[in-house]
Amino acid sequence: MLIPAQPQFASQEPPPAIERVIGELVAAAARAIVRALMEYQNGGAQPSTTRQGGDLIAQLYGLRQATVEELDFDATARACGKRVLRERYDDVSDVVLDELVSWPLDILAEVVRSQMN
Repeated sequence: MLIPAQPQFASQEPPPAIERVIGELVAAAARAIVRALMEYQNGGAQPSTTRQGGDLIAQLYGLRQATVEELDFDATARACGKRVLRERYDDVSDVVLDELVSWPLDILAEVVRSQMN
């Protein structure tokens, strides 16, 4: 299950701090989306869950804007988000992790497009 998670750290060298923060936010946003989908199946997503998901996307947007000159945010978010999820859920396939990471990043891409218009 992807909702409850305690941080676990892999034995490999940690990424730079900003990349870790981005990965943690992507993973948290993915978990919020999973939680909202589960709640929706059981009568409707709770306002607190949708608010939390929106807050996480807003934080990702802020980080994207702050690092746009420094790194390829989308590639970094995808790789680091997947790394964080892999640390917590080592029994989940790469295909599933790719899909989970895509959900918040697709929403973020929509936000970015809406801000450009």
